[in-house]
Amino acid sequence: MNTNWTEESLSEYRLQGDIEVDDLVAKVLPKAGSEAIGTFGYNEMLLLTDQLINTPELAFIKGSKLSEHLKATPEDLVQYFEPMEAPDWVDQSKLQAGSKLWKQNTLMSLGVLYSSSLPACYLMKNGISALYKSEKLREKQYVFQRIYETGIMLATTMDPGGISVLEDVEYDDDKLLLAALKNLDAESCWSQKMALLQ
Repeated sequence: MNTNWTEESLSEYRLQGDIEVDDLVAKVLPKAGSEAIGTFGYNEMLLLTDQLINTPELAFIKGSKLSEHLKATPEDLVQYFEPMEAPDWVDQSKLQAGSKLWKQNTLMSLGVLYSSSLPACYLMKNGISALYKSEKLREKQYVFQRIYETGIMLATTMDPGGISVLEDVEYDDDKLLLAALKNLDAESCWSQKMALLQ
């Protein structure tokens, strides 16, 4: 990793974006004459995010408001939040250590971020284009919403389990049934054959 940043290299990085996210933003946020969902729809997506964080199981219940909202949400946006393949360099023990550090020092970390890091980003001579493109800094009424969104991002990524590496596992239905029966009634002598007869 390069730790000797030059103004030239930083300027080059400032022009690079996340192509997938840029395409998604273009579809979701409005441009002149577009059919994107606009600011009202964007605010609804924030509410949807809150619901998904607090009660994700409602997404699987047919007819729930959350599942209906997901149906009405642009498909590209829903797919964006599907699990992705983790790079080889991801270290789960470091993720857990980071979450533990965050949990033990949440208030101090928030104080540093909100009193130093965010203002520094907002006031940079060569600003961060993502902040300006959201247009949340243009009008005073949106500043607090921008801070709230940062809070959502921090909580969902830094809290324990916020970033998790899952592994696909091949499983045998019969073995799962046997394990469940043994868990319910440990005193009986369950066998796979007996479990199948139940």
